[in-house]
Amino acid sequence: MKPMDLKRYTNKAQEALIAAQGLAGEVGHSQIDPLHILMALLRQNEGVVPEVVSKIGGRPASLLMEVEQTFDARPRVAGSNVEPSLARRLYQGFRRDRRPFQGQDIIVNPGGNLFAYQFSEAWLDTASYLDPDGIDWFANTRLATLANRQFCIDHAGQFKTYHAQSWGLSAGDSPWGYEVAGSTPSLHTPYHAGTVSIYGAISSLPFVPDLALEMIDYLYQEHPQTWGRYGFFDAYSLAVDPPWYSTALYGIDKGCSMLMVENVLSGLIWDVYTHSPPIQDALGVLNFTKRVKVQVENA
Repeated sequence: MKPMDLKRYTNKAQEALIAAQGLAGEVGHSQIDPLHILMALLRQNEGVVPEVVSKIGGRPASLLMEVEQTFDARPRVAGSNVEPSLARRLYQGFRRDRRPFQGQDIIVNPGGNLFAYQFSEAWLDTASYLDPDGIDWFANTRLATLANRQFCIDHAGQFKTYHAQSWGLSAGDSPWGYEVAGSTPSLHTPYHAGTVSIYGAISSLPFVPDLALEMIDYLYQEHPQTWGRYGFFDAYSLAVDPPWYSTALYGIDKGCSMLMVENVLSGLIWDVYTHSPPIQDALGVLNFTKRVKVQVENA
């Protein structure tokens, strides 16, 4: 393959490509992809991309936030350009804040947001591995999902949208624009205002299949406004007057739910990603151990 000739591009394009390479290296990715370039373009001072996004009705700051959240959730290729001992120290250096839920500890994210548990597990088959400390990340996400649902049930009297068949607090569309909602357990008081993240519940299919399918059926039967040409829209809220139904299709949200549906149906994404050579190298470097899959049951 011929090396890229940067002189063919404008100065701003050259700056973006160089910045994208730097971003990939910083986060431990073995190569740059369109997401690295998009982040670099969105961060450019006086760049054309934020201006274009605004002109078509988008919100550059919200888009950049979504891209950054995707990077935070992506697994890092620890074995590629990092010394194995350093990779292990970096992994062990991640905070593992624990909070209780129904007598069990959950390793939580600060805001109790569903997406932060889901985005990496849409790719990596955590049900097949334990980390070097014996942490079961699949079971952790399952518990966090059950806690998120229970939080909605507990607050059903406050917000009409919440009940046993309508739950899911995550980042996405809302009556007031992009919001980042969550539930306990969390490190700080979670934000929520009655909006249910539909993609958040659908993305929970591998972890609580019966409960997620129950909600999907409820929405399809009782709230046809949540459904469109490309499946379910992002979110809805009955806590406002009149009731609000999103018409947004955020690629990052729809993408996560689609990956999770395919994983439930065939395991394809988990299989291809987890068994790719870079990920197998990374799992080996970090001393993850393979295990026999267990049958998932709802609580």
